[in-house]
Amino acid sequence: MNTRIWRWFGVLSGLLLVGLLLVGLMIWQRQPHPAEAELSAASSAPAHQAGGAPIQENLLVPLSVDSVSFSPLPTPPPPGVRPPEAPPFCTFAGESTAETAPPESLLDRFVFSEPTVVLTNAIGMDIAGWLPDSQQLLIARSHPDTLEQSIETFDSQTSQLQLYAYQKNSGRPPMWSSDFKSVIYLDWEFVDQKQGIAQWDLWISPGPPENAFKVVEGLTAMSVVGVDPNGVLIRATASSESLPKLPDKTSHFFREVVLPTDPAVLIYPKSAVGTINTYTPLEFSTSRQLNGTLIALYADPYLYLLNDQTDTICEVNLGQVNKLPRWPYVTQWSPNGRYLAMITTASLPGSLVSFNELTLLDTETGKLQQLPIEGYIQEIDWASDSRHILMQVLLDQSMLPPIQRLFLLDTMSGQVSKVLPDFQVGGGTGTNFQMAWSPDGTQIAVKCPVWPTNMAIIEDRICLIAVEMKP
Repeated sequence: MNTRIWRWFGVLSGLLLVGLLLVGLMIWQRQPHPAEAELSAASSAPAHQAGGAPIQENLLVPLSVDSVSFSPLPTPPPPGVRPPEAPPFCTFAGESTAETAPPESLLDRFVFSEPTVVLTNAIGMDIAGWLPDSQQLLIARSHPDTLEQSIETFDSQTSQLQLYAYQKNSGRPPMWSSDFKSVIYLDWEFVDQKQGIAQWDLWISPGPPENAFKVVEGLTAMSVVGVDPNGVLIRATASSESLPKLPDKTSHFFREVVLPTDPAVLIYPKSAVGTINTYTPLEFSTSRQLNGTLIALYADPYLYLLNDQTDTICEVNLGQVNKLPRWPYVTQWSPNGRYLAMITTASLPGSLVSFNELTLLDTETGKLQQLPIEGYIQEIDWASDSRHILMQVLLDQSMLPPIQRLFLLDTMSGQVSKVLPDFQVGGGTGTNFQMAWSPDGTQIAVKCPVWPTNMAIIEDRICLIAVEMKP
């Protein structure tokens, strides 16, 4: 009997001990760890920039890394906090008008003809854009037996092709210089082929190819960060004293604009993520305001406006999506120079783009619009009236060919309509090379390849669509 009592007492003692251990574990888990307590305190405290200026409260607060030594370089600002030396945010002189009912849509006044095939090629073709005469189209055609593309103009009335230059396949479209009736293009060459080291050079050609000549050798060595077909080279350097002098032949074709700040200041760690942001963009893209003084410089995740008349630069705050900065990877100025249309996204630094949207900036008032578009926007181009935007949109990529259609947006009314709803467009090339609306608004050039279901493209083609505006 006593043996049984002691056995039961031992079992109960064991259960009691296990219970006490579980209670202690639960109490311990409820206590904040030092790192969690630090993060909780930081999250509940008001966020401030260096110098005491408040920042956006919805930014994530990074974990403390004071005890970690990454490099002997100066300590960068915390992710998401603008350093004091960063360019100021842009301000705009005009005033936003009072909110009124949107104007009547003009979409039903557009009449689009059935597409006509005007040019074919065995493999890829790129549409670089229309020349100012709205008759000739600048294109780049690939060739199956070489790594080069031929840069040509195509006359939409006579179907005549004129060859200007050859360019290695690079994904960089050629540009047209109206002043010199020549093509401007970037091309690369090996500096050390064994090591795979190459450099980018700037070329200009009045045609034919044997008349092409190199304008700038080694864009990086010459600190060139942007090329404008209207005759402007954008250069950047930490010190003007270290900026190499442009050759005389370059100065004959291009005017020099130097960024008024150290380019390193432009790439501060902007994304508010929980680790030090070591990503920096490979380069900035540029687009110049038509007949104006503003130049957009953009890269992941930045947008700056450079005024080459006042020699000033400012940053455009495009807001956030899910606490990540919104940034553009395609920009296009309206013909009147007032609006900057952008294909924008928001992503972790250097990561793949998972969605996009159309953003419109009014550079007179500073008003920003995010215009709702269903699908994935691939191309945009302004109508000549600076009100309507033509878009090529990917609707479904689960099959071959992916379903891509043209849409027309009225930026004032916010309404969208399909253009030729059953017409399949695009394919076989990169973003921003697949369509173009002529400056006079009468023709649209668009890629329309032969692309059988569940097969690869068997012939690349360019189609023209005539456009009329009903009264």
